[in-house]
Amino acid sequence: MTDVLLIDDEAFFLETLAKGLRLSTKKIHIYKANNVSKALEILKTAVIDVVVTDLNMPGVSGFALLAWMDETYPHIPVIVMSACARDSVEGQLKGLRFADYVEKPLDLQNITKSILKAALQAKHIRQTWKPWSPRTTANGKDTND
Repeated sequence: MTDVLLIDDEAFFLETLAKGLRLSTKKIHIYKANNVSKALEILKTAVIDVVVTDLNMPGVSGFALLAWMDETYPHIPVIVMSACARDSVEGQLKGLRFADYVEKPLDLQNITKSILKAALQAKHIRQTWKPWSPRTTANGKDTND
């Protein structure tokens, strides 16, 4: 099961997307937040595999969330969604890490595939990642092996 956090300030869109994802696959469990503050509460209490966030929201924006996620939860992939064309926000996204960018209106099949792909990549990274230590070489092998 992939635990997904959806973040969007438009309540109808958020509910519709959550319902569509639940109907499209049984492999996804949905958490919903209508703002970044609520999302941060969920991230502190739940184990989230993938975050899907809108960029333009009142208060704390999706851009700020991306920067915070990169610092605090770099192992969680973030999928960005926006009604703006990607080239119109390219400058603001520069230097921010995200797994995919999808434009609204969303294609349910494509967003589902993107979520499952990001979750699979994140799982692989978590399974193969070794924290650095003085005994670890650049390729991740222990020098005592």
